[in-house]
Amino acid sequence: ETNDERLGLLLLCCSPGGAASNFWTAMFDGDINLSVTMTFISSIFSFAFTTVWIYLLGTPLVSKTIAIPYIRLVISLVSFTIPIIIGVAFKHWFPKAGKVLKEKVSRPFFFICLLILPAVGVWNNLHFFYLATWRHLMSGFLLGTGGYIAGASLAFICRMERPQIVAISLETAIQNGGIAFIVLNLTFPSPYSDMGVMPILGFFFCSTGPIMMVVYAVYLIVKKVRNKPEFVQVNKDEDHLDQIK
Repeated sequence: ETNDERLGLLLLCCSPGGAASNFWTAMFDGDINLSVTMTFISSIFSFAFTTVWIYLLGTPLVSKTIAIPYIRLVISLVSFTIPIIIGVAFKHWFPKAGKVLKEKVSRPFFFICLLILPAVGVWNNLHFFYLATWRHLMSGFLLGTGGYIAGASLAFICRMERPQIVAISLETAIQNGGIAFIVLNLTFPSPYSDMGVMPILGFFFCSTGPIMMVVYAVYLIVKKVRNKPEFVQVNKDEDHLDQIK
């Protein structure tokens, strides 16, 4: 363990939500409107709260000033907001086409994105598999699992329905790790920045990337089993009467 690695984990926790949480919310039949709203709000408040947490906890940890990528935060907010505005306008002016896109196109598109992004991440960070230790894996797993459980538990205590519980759980756990990457690269030269990235990669591999595909596969199997039509026993006398009629 080094302070660089601790800082990487702190930066990930301080980052706002990302589009991945919205995609997974749609895949797990959650409340996508709530998920998008939470991501938007967290992105706005990240200008203040990300700065405060990094200043209070991050700066003393490494004994140096940490650069906050405000431009990146703005780009993230704009790139998130503009597609939403376009989608809302399209649904308003073309409701039938919007319904078709929602039912036929959105989920396959989200699924392809959720396949491509982890694949690219694995390819660009192959060094993780050579340098990772059980601490990196366990910290990433605990961070994600703790977020899922905390969000779902709070939503359940507030007596919310299943779609809202799914959205809040995913939004609580999944963060925009790209901001943490940029902060580390702006603050430290290599190899210190590479060391700080290790727990972030552990989080992606153990909480949001490949492991979520496994969870989603299990979810589809359970969903298919539950929705399997049951055979209804027909009384022979009633069946005979129907034939006579």
